[in-house]
Amino acid sequence: MAPSNSLPTSQRAAHFMPSHPPSTKISQVAPVPTIPKSGIYTLVRVLSSSINPVDYKIASLPQPLPRIMIGSAPITPGIDFVGRAWQTNHPDLKSGDLCWGKDGIAKAPEGYLSLLDQGRKLEELGCVGVAGMTALQTLLMGDLPYNRSGGTETGGRVFINGGSGGTGIFGIQIAKHGLRCETVITSCSGPNTELVRSLGADEVIDYRSTNVVDALKEWSRNNGPLDLIVDNVGNDPNLYWQAHHYLKNDGGKFVAVGAGVSLSAVTALTKMMLWPRLLGGGKRNFHLFMLTSTKKEQWDQFGRWMTEGKLKTVIEDGNVFDLANIGEAFEKLQTGRTRGKIAIKVAEDGH
Repeated sequence: MAPSNSLPTSQRAAHFMPSHPPSTKISQVAPVPTIPKSGIYTLVRVLSSSINPVDYKIASLPQPLPRIMIGSAPITPGIDFVGRAWQTNHPDLKSGDLCWGKDGIAKAPEGYLSLLDQGRKLEELGCVGVAGMTALQTLLMGDLPYNRSGGTETGGRVFINGGSGGTGIFGIQIAKHGLRCETVITSCSGPNTELVRSLGADEVIDYRSTNVVDALKEWSRNNGPLDLIVDNVGNDPNLYWQAHHYLKNDGGKFVAVGAGVSLSAVTALTKMMLWPRLLGGGKRNFHLFMLTSTKKEQWDQFGRWMTEGKLKTVIEDGNVFDLANIGEAFEKLQTGRTRGKIAIKVAEDGH
């Protein structure tokens, strides 16, 4: 049953309060957006969403930076979604259709509804957005055989720093089963080793008991250099400064995703980006990944991999929160010890 085309006058929404660290409140009378007169747009009744570290990191910046980067107040966290189209002028959607995506794109379900027939939940689609596209797009930046050949060749060696978080879990699966890399190395704490191996990691470094940089040096001495490093953590600048010991010189890339919002973290990141090699700077290509893009073909590919069983969303028990408890969800996310994704249940699917 399609929803009525008439819009409610208000909606329930989570908002960040202007505090440090940011806190959340639930508004029962948030304004409902309208579809602009030009362009292709879909207004979605969201059923499930997800939160990501970027949500609280941007909101934690001093004003007016959050408003410059996100838009006018109030700031609403969470741009991933799965829901039903309420109003749309999208050629592939009609009112009532299930759709998924992130802010800026609403994907028609196409064959992805078969995921639900397989017993998988709507929350899996609602958690892909930022983490899934970040994982895919950072890996596509690498000089890997799959990327060079347009998907016809296999191989390549990748290190993913932070393998048990939302982005890392997608990254391991994409690298191994999507891009068909020869070797996927990742880091995580010891209790998460079994999980990341089950997703496709060939080698696992327990960062609590082993120095990650030393472990990569040793591995490279025995097996050769890596093609790509994706750093989802950003807590150890030495991982980049020592990269010439384990990242290949010709075409090797270091892609930084995780970054702190403290002055020291910003200073370290600026140094890695701008300090010339001749003056003692890094000896390998450094790239800062800032924002995920919304490319239709990449969403299509991600959906195909999901229906083929190559990718799955990891949402553990205790990591699904009602919208009213989003503050608790952020507290858990900010510990940095969450395995997989945190899902936010927004509404029931009454069709």
